[in-house]
Amino acid sequence: MHLTAHSFVRDFCRDNFPTALRRVVLGFFLFLPILLWQPASDAQTPVANQAGTIQQPLTLQGHYSSVTMGALSPKGDQAITTSTDQTARLWDLATGRQLRQYDGHTGPIFCLALSKNGRLLATGAQDNTIRLWDVPQSSPIIKIPAHTSAALALSISSDNRNLISADADGNVRLIEISQIASADPATLATLKNPTEPTTRRGHAGSVTHTAWRNDGVLFATADSTGQIMLWSPFLTSRQGSLGQHVGGVTGISFSPNNQQLISTGKDGSIRTWQLPVTETQNLPSTKSPIAQICVPVNQNIGLVASADGWLRQFDLVSGTVTKEFPKLPAGITAAALQPSRGMFAVGNHSGTVDLIDFGDGKKIASFSIGKGPVVDLVFHPDNQRIACVGSDATVTQWLLSSIVSPNENATPEPEQTWPQAGSKAVTLCYSNDGSQLFAGTSDGNILQWKTSDRSLVNTFKGHSDAVAELAVTANNQLLASVGADGVLNLWQIADGHRLHSIEHPGAINSVSIRSDGQRAATASSDGVVRVWELATGALLQTFGTADTAAVQTRWLSDGKRLITGTNDGRLSIDKAAIIRSIQVSDTAIDGMTTLNSGAQVATFGSDRGVTITDINTGKAIRQLDPLPAQTTGIAARHDNQRLAIGTVNGSVAIYNPGSGQLMQTIPGVPDSQSPITCLAYSPDHKLLAVVDQQHRLRFYGPAAPGQSVEPGQELFLHQQTQSSAPITSLKFTADSRGVWAAQADGQLALWAYASPIQLRQLNHSGSVYSLAFTQDGNTLVSSSADQSIRIWDPQTGQQRFQLRGHTGGVLALALSPDDSLLVSSGEDKTLRLWDVTGGRQLKQLASLNEAMYSVAVHPNGQSLAAAGADRAIHRYDLLTGSPAEKLTGHSDYIHSLTFDATGNRLLSYGYAGQLKLWKTSDGSLILEQQVGKIGNDAKFSQDGSAVLLSNGDATARWFKLPEQAK
Repeated sequence: MHLTAHSFVRDFCRDNFPTALRRVVLGFFLFLPILLWQPASDAQTPVANQAGTIQQPLTLQGHYSSVTMGALSPKGDQAITTSTDQTARLWDLATGRQLRQYDGHTGPIFCLALSKNGRLLATGAQDNTIRLWDVPQSSPIIKIPAHTSAALALSISSDNRNLISADADGNVRLIEISQIASADPATLATLKNPTEPTTRRGHAGSVTHTAWRNDGVLFATADSTGQIMLWSPFLTSRQGSLGQHVGGVTGISFSPNNQQLISTGKDGSIRTWQLPVTETQNLPSTKSPIAQICVPVNQNIGLVASADGWLRQFDLVSGTVTKEFPKLPAGITAAALQPSRGMFAVGNHSGTVDLIDFGDGKKIASFSIGKGPVVDLVFHPDNQRIACVGSDATVTQWLLSSIVSPNENATPEPEQTWPQAGSKAVTLCYSNDGSQLFAGTSDGNILQWKTSDRSLVNTFKGHSDAVAELAVTANNQLLASVGADGVLNLWQIADGHRLHSIEHPGAINSVSIRSDGQRAATASSDGVVRVWELATGALLQTFGTADTAAVQTRWLSDGKRLITGTNDGRLSIDKAAIIRSIQVSDTAIDGMTTLNSGAQVATFGSDRGVTITDINTGKAIRQLDPLPAQTTGIAARHDNQRLAIGTVNGSVAIYNPGSGQLMQTIPGVPDSQSPITCLAYSPDHKLLAVVDQQHRLRFYGPAAPGQSVEPGQELFLHQQTQSSAPITSLKFTADSRGVWAAQADGQLALWAYASPIQLRQLNHSGSVYSLAFTQDGNTLVSSSADQSIRIWDPQTGQQRFQLRGHTGGVLALALSPDDSLLVSSGEDKTLRLWDVTGGRQLKQLASLNEAMYSVAVHPNGQSLAAAGADRAIHRYDLLTGSPAEKLTGHSDYIHSLTFDATGNRLLSYGYAGQLKLWKTSDGSLILEQQVGKIGNDAKFSQDGSAVLLSNGDATARWFKLPEQAK
């Protein structure tokens, strides 16, 4: 880094001048650029010489006083300049447009340093302070072509290690980003991921939402069909699936304790799911249609009867066959398990019922109910009776003792027979106390009989086709019926009132009620098992696919799992992970965010404002009305103290979700009514990122120092930039300094955020003259009029070393290429060499007749150049201090020296506006040019083809060198 134009003032106003006179002269000099100012076309006219003519430079105008120093971004597309007007400014070198202004210093800024990755800016000024700033990017610092179709959703793991993105084709990509997050932006374009992105497939529709669990070992994805899937970043196979929100999922979020997942959908509901969720467990196939599944209470076993006569017992934990009973040659049409589990009954095509010992599988007894197949049979709850119905539709009840131990030479007879009353019974069900028998008929009716006297109590009419199966709740209050008409009906047994009538896509073959009476499961011909909430009739969850019909489903004793059989003999066990479902609205929920550790959910839809719902009680806590316009997006601050709501007219409303108070309304872009499409808060609670339909990305944050603040105003526009494609989702990085954006062109873009508010302040006891960053950005070196050099940790603000040795102000600094050595120049007219790591002076390199205002170390680390008040350039050996050569030709003080990246050229720039380019091998002059007035600082572009100049006429200039000078 180099000394600015104020070197002249400091040299001119020596201590032998009276203080008052020094102030007068200094004040005159600060305003001199304004007095000398000319129109840009005149001020920047280059003077041709034998080496060629410099192209017309781009003028960066905006400072109102001398531009003291400049720096280029790593990509060379932006410049940062400092000025005696006490500001630093960021410029777009393609257009000359000012992108940002950094305010905070209370004195002229003499120096700046930019970290190699372009993210951290340090400025030093006459107010004795060093200030650190974020530097923005006007375009993404990296783009990853992640998808071939639109990228719709993304999420970042809490450790900032992995990113997941999803697209419109149903694909999910897992990308390892830890190296990207810490990489130098200058090398990001060529950086390869340490591992290739992996793809997760399985969704049948567009994947619209993604979320990471807080521990980073599980993530969830949700699609437009309503399906939610769970994945591990370490495994490619799916770890579980949930569904189904009818119409699609509109939001998912893990609870802070990692135990639940919350989802919202187009069906207007909020659902809470218990984790972990297991994938479907497939049991060995019976290879023939399932006739019946019997599940004993409080045992992890199941008895499965196949139509071809096989009977098998399964362990429902391991999924293995633990017992295989002798095959029944007549086939099986119906089966039932005695409540005491002493025996089970099997009906066949010939109308015979076999009673079989559950323990050893031996036949106990048989009896015939008539010609034709046994249609259905069921044991009485008292373990003493069994009811049967055959193809003739006659319902009979048999006393087991009369069958197992019949009188000698006597044929067993039914204990009771029920008349058909004009309809044929096809399915039977006892009440849990055995006092009533229900029979579903082929014409869609349900007959309710008393078992004591066979009297008909009621006829439930509601199905338009045959009733397939019946189930009664444990308290005997409700009856569920399903049928070929695809309808699930729920009845009050006491009066026959129908509470719910729910239609399915296809015929329903089976219904099972959980032991607590709160949920029912149905198996349908479309192959899907559905779980219903009996109190509301709401669909809670679905399992299975539509490739084969689900014949029967049964709840297991734990009340969490269901075993299902299909007509092609397949058996599966699924876990019903749903905890609760809250019906927020009869219309679609369009978006959601969680609050207060997942205890509350804020949702919005097209026909209303924002509703905050308590997950535990299911009650709406608060409605945020009236909103400035229809809600289009929502985001909660991580501390739950603010809720940002984007609207269709482009404005953003900021609420306190606890009180419902509107805190601030941020208007949309002037002359634009572009709807907000997505919003995101930063993890540190300070920033809000907003995207609108015109692809504008805006960052809002706290007020800058000195900025006027109106009452109630919390957020101010910090940065606005334009995306080349629509942005569909935003996620801040863990350090709040970057934002990943999913784009409609299939790319993932990482945008840098910068704040106009300083990050940190470091203090000297005198004006700060020079700054330098080490290449890794972890060390900042400064020099000052207080005669010291200080070495800082820019992340913490801690001073590591204070180096003393100069007997006057330290004017300029330069680091060696490996950052191990430091060269300084002081008002005491000496050059000194320092050990950066050890924090000590190594030697005095040279003593000169005049002060050197700028020093530069050659890229080979073996030599240095210094220039200043004697109008000459001095070359020295870096380690020994031996003089090498002296270059002359400047007519005034030299304020800036810099080598190009190759070390083949040396650029010098002086107070008179003289720019000279030298060949370092022999000291010959390549280019001489008069550019601007009061030359303060010069910088090469990274490729050495252009130069950034800072001038005392309140401008900076950017232009390309002629071919002869490259």
